[in-house]
Amino acid sequence: SLANRKATPLSAGIDLSIDDIAFSADGQRLWVQAEDRGRVPVFTMNADGTGFTKQVAEGSNTELDSANGQLVFLNETSSRAPELFALDASSGKPRQLTHFNDALFAGLDLGKVESHEFAGAGGDTVQLWLIYPPGYDAKKKYPLVQLLHGGPHTMNRDAFSYRWNSHVFASPGYIVAWVNRHGSTGFGEAFARSINGAWGDQPTEDILKANDYLFAAVPAIDRDNVAAGGGSYGGYLATWLLGHTKVFKAMINHAGVSDFIGQYGADTTTYGFTREVLGGTPWDSPEAMQRNNPIAYAANFSTPMLIIHGEKDYRVPYGQGIALYGILQSMRVPSRLVVFPDENHWILTPQNAIYWNYEVQAWLARYIGGQPMAKPEFGAT
Repeated sequence: SLANRKATPLSAGIDLSIDDIAFSADGQRLWVQAEDRGRVPVFTMNADGTGFTKQVAEGSNTELDSANGQLVFLNETSSRAPELFALDASSGKPRQLTHFNDALFAGLDLGKVESHEFAGAGGDTVQLWLIYPPGYDAKKKYPLVQLLHGGPHTMNRDAFSYRWNSHVFASPGYIVAWVNRHGSTGFGEAFARSINGAWGDQPTEDILKANDYLFAAVPAIDRDNVAAGGGSYGGYLATWLLGHTKVFKAMINHAGVSDFIGQYGADTTTYGFTREVLGGTPWDSPEAMQRNNPIAYAANFSTPMLIIHGEKDYRVPYGQGIALYGILQSMRVPSRLVVFPDENHWILTPQNAIYWNYEVQAWLARYIGGQPMAKPEFGAT
């Protein structure tokens, strides 16, 4: 209150991380955007914090704007790029305003997308997104590709992406799963914090239990041809899995952390490398760090791995990828290193993105089958 200079918490009892807000014309109501169990709904609440309810449930809703009291926002799903929507005042339902991409998406053959829940680590309910390939036939068999999202404190949401696009991964003839494993946001603070000091333990259990759940739920999955891959923390988890399981026939590691000691010295702020997160520091508890360090389990490495990195990556320096590749080569573990000299932590330019997908699809096809894209005429080092 400006009148009495008193601050009153409005959302302290809501176990969600609020990303954006917008005010109604009279200032008596708020619209709120927050991650929630794989989606990003629009919630509404009274200005005093009461009456918190979900207003727009489907897809991912962002960029809230309430000029002139009319709520306008972007809505997207994993099968449609963002379009402008408005909240209809009379019905309280979302109304689509733009159709910029209708013609484009009408010409795309996109597979079905489903949300599933299963019992993960500690018996906790874990959500995953399941994406089927185009022309899916339940009577046939399809390899499974588990994608490992980064962060670690982010959520794989029902949203369209130009990087790690679910449908592009499914297009060679794969069933694709994104597991919102322990450490993900959108499932409460305790769930997000649960991996601190033990980055690999519960996420690994979630990923392996997701395999078991999917084998039972989707008989079309070829359980003998399963691969996994991720970027950033997802690359960490891929390397951790490399040292802790043999169930995957191939792995992909994009810009992943493989050595805690090197990463700690390279980045102590952006990535959030602290004692709480890693379990220790290099100078007073290196043994705790080593327990969580993927490279410490190199003796178990045997699964073929594709390593991709950007040379201008200052978040996870590309020396992480080079060192891991050197270890795998020394151990005679099938491995390939692809470095993009002009990219950073993300592959952002269109031609590099096309080549990135070619490398990924070619690697998966080598070990689990599928029909990868043709090699483009341009490429990386």
